Amino acid sequence: MMQSESNPMHLHGHDMFVLAQGLGNYDMARDAARYNLVDPPVVNTVLVPRLGWVAVRFVADNPGA
Repeated sequence: MMQSESNPMHLHGHDMFVLAQGLGNYDMARDAARYNLVDPPVVNTVLVPRLGWVAVRFVADNPGA
């Protein structure tokens, strides 16, 4: 299904590092080389681009309630 707008993504109880984002299909050979592993922004919500992707990293240390 074709999306018309960007989609917000949120992980309850976690902040996440945004390593990269792009349009179209994710291509590991091309896109992984663009990861910002030095000083990625830390957010609690990120917009996934319309028909695109976002690579995030987070620490899974919240056992839930």
